[in-house]
Amino acid sequence: MWQPLFANLALAAVMLVAWSAVGDFVARLGRHQQQLLFGVVMTAGTIGSMMMAFEASPGVYNDLRGRLIAVTGFFGGVPAAVMAAGAALIYRLYLGGAVGSGVLGIMLATATGLVGYTLRRQRRVQYRHLILLAAAVALTGSLVFLTLPAARQAILLPHFWAPTLLGFVATLSLSVLLLHEERQPELSHTNKLFRSMVDALPDCLNIKDVEGRFLAANPATAHLLRASSVEEILGKTDFDFFPAELARQFREDELGGARQREPRQHRAARASSGWITGLAVDAKGAGQKRAGRGSGAHHA
Repeated sequence: MWQPLFANLALAAVMLVAWSAVGDFVARLGRHQQQLLFGVVMTAGTIGSMMMAFEASPGVYNDLRGRLIAVTGFFGGVPAAVMAAGAALIYRLYLGGAVGSGVLGIMLATATGLVGYTLRRQRRVQYRHLILLAAAVALTGSLVFLTLPAARQAILLPHFWAPTLLGFVATLSLSVLLLHEERQPELSHTNKLFRSMVDALPDCLNIKDVEGRFLAANPATAHLLRASSVEEILGKTDFDFFPAELARQFREDELGGARQREPRQHRAARASSGWITGLAVDAKGAGQKRAGRGSGAHHA
């Protein structure tokens, strides 16, 4: 049982990688087109999972179709859910046998995903919502289990926990990764806006590591240091651009702020190009080996 179960999980992972690989292309599509394409990918994964169904007990087969359909509805909405559920229903009817419990499981998973999709449109999705989704999908699987004859339930019960637990993990894992993929364009756009704002500021903004090396800076910082570009100053320190006494003063102010774990005002200092004052802020906290320092300076 374990080998085909993990094979189903591997298939879900491959499907997710495929969706992630076309992320840049998908970002250029409209919302409706994104839903349809997502539905195509998830439908392929759902049918693939059904083709790799494993025999949980004599005559009873299991797979991840319900989990995949629910996740499809939660992230893709009605078009994607209808596509995945419809294909799953057709394939289940094609397989024949006792189709009642299989059809019920597909319908419950579809309803669970679409209810979640409706609710998520009213609020920003948090990780706790994904946990609730995974739990709800596991619950629907339990409801399907209760529709089986009592004799069959007695046979399945000792083996019921394994696919239920791994199904919960699979639903949660897929949901978390899809949420991350969904937020990537938003984060990228936000980063571009902040970067444009920082680049346009006339005051200097930069980030240093605990050794005082520049990790990031805006063009105003490069201009103050008389560097041709921001890239030219990365990895260097104030000692590469200012007289030793002045650079040492800046360094003392930065270290003092790190020890106190609070913003620290640079003392006004005279440089060859004018007066410099600044504010240093600890990025992660004092005592952390890889912590950084963010600072801003005003040059007059």
